[in-house]
Amino acid sequence: MLRRPATTIKLTPEDVLEYDDSLLDQQNSQHHFQQSHDQNHNDFILQEQMNTNIHNNSSNEIATKEQSKDDRIGATRNN
Repeated sequence: MLRRPATTIKLTPEDVLEYDDSLLDQQNSQHHFQQSHDQNHNDFILQEQMNTNIHNNSSNEIATKEQSKDDRIGATRNN
């Protein structure tokens, strides 16, 4: 009961190539995003490790300073 013929879509080889190119671009951008995300995550972990090392080193330095002060005044601390 259609009053007009059905609409048909005709694809040309150029259309198919353009679609394939758009798929490749999308995959490349997703891959690039994943690499960036992984690198940012690795940078964050490295920064956390560096912060932990700095904190540990400064704690060790403080403990060393306290020990030398205690040695100087001849006092001992019970930890």
